[in-house]
Amino acid sequence: GTFLFMDVAKHLGPGDTDCTAFLERCADVGVLLTPGRSCGDDYAKWVRLCFTSVPPARLEAALEKLAPLFRRPT
Repeated sequence: GTFLFMDVAKHLGPGDTDCTAFLERCADVGVLLTPGRSCGDDYAKWVRLCFTSVPPARLEAALEKLAPLFRRPT
């Protein structure tokens, strides 16, 4: 499938050893991502967004929901 594989380490809390808390925040806004660890332990702080079978409008809506989670605090 077609996907985007992203390192989200800079969006994790100081004590986070994996992306679980980040994935929960994504689920809270209605978007499910795959934990990177499913591709190997070296990717514990990575997530995967699959968009193979998602209509463009639905993908755009999901990205709008995710955008605030990727913004750096000011």
